[in-house]
Amino acid sequence: MALVLGLSIPLFYELRWSPFKKLTAWIAKYSYGIYLFHVLCIWFAFQYLSWVPKGLQWSIFVSLIALLSIMFYHLLEERLIRVGSRLTNKWFCPPKSVPVEAIETQS
Repeated sequence: MALVLGLSIPLFYELRWSPFKKLTAWIAKYSYGIYLFHVLCIWFAFQYLSWVPKGLQWSIFVSLIALLSIMFYHLLEERLIRVGSRLTNKWFCPPKSVPVEAIETQS
């Protein structure tokens, strides 16, 4: 299956429908928070609040997972991404070299 999927990737093209692209970009940005909190949100909305009507349960679930994912991203994940970026730039990126012409003009 992995080989079939890998060979079929060139057959796909990027969607041009803007609302869908914005929605998928939003989901991708907050996907780790969704991954972390979805079980908790499912339990809370559908088990703990089992006495609430189904429509309201779904509304609570979607609202809660969106809220927790956004909060987690901005309060923790985004900051840690910046720290990791700085560390990798410091440790693994070579220092920018100075062109030879700049050295010759300074002397």
